[in-house]
Amino acid sequence: MPNNVLVSVEYPANGGGGDFKMDGFKFGYGAGLRLLIDEATSSVLRFNISFREDGHSIFIGFNEAF
Repeated sequence: MPNNVLVSVEYPANGGGGDFKMDGFKFGYGAGLRLLIDEATSSVLRFNISFREDGHSIFIGFNEAF
């Protein structure tokens, strides 16, 4: 990601479900959200939310520096 991009938001759900990858993990039939603030802000933040339609896999994370 270019350093001039301060905030990146991704919402890869396709409405009807499907597979997507987040942080090296593959999720099926779910949704996800990632908010990343670039190093240019002097603090690197990452916020991830993902869940599966069947409710068996839930991940909510907040990481400082990565």
